[in-house]
Amino acid sequence: MNEKRNLPWVFWVSIALNVLLLLYMFFWGKGSSIATDPEKAISKQLISISQADSLGNEYVKTRYNLINESLGYDDDRNFWFSMTTLENYIAYVKKESAKNGYKNLGLRIYNAAYPKRSDETWPKPGYSTVVVVPTFDEEHPERSGFVPMPPPPPTDAANIKRLNYAHGGN
Repeated sequence: MNEKRNLPWVFWVSIALNVLLLLYMFFWGKGSSIATDPEKAISKQLISISQADSLGNEYVKTRYNLINESLGYDDDRNFWFSMTTLENYIAYVKKESAKNGYKNLGLRIYNAAYPKRSDETWPKPGYSTVVVVPTFDEEHPERSGFVPMPPPPPTDAANIKRLNYAHGGN
């Protein structure tokens, strides 16, 4: 009864490959959520340059001039962050979100303005800016069923710092 069973080498190789696959999935496979074809992954959200120009022109025609007239000066209407800043902020948000158990992450961009007078020193007092806020989305299983309801919008992450200090221009 003590005789060793010699299992075929194919069995041992398949066990080893499965272990390697599991290790990869748990430790190395989680590094990036970037699709192999990012353009295809976001294709429904991409618009042409002429469409973007049209939206910008509509903003100027319907809002920007009114804002400038009420302020008495030409306010900023575009804001620039370097790719490095955005990549670092996304990495920071992912790290902090993992600590807080946040899942289904996103970013919300709020229009904001620097106060003209403040105890703090702001780069362009009185001018518009944007604040980038991390969001998370909770699972809502109670919303599914016979008459499913749309899920609520993502929640702003209360305890993760926001991104500001973009380079603004007219």
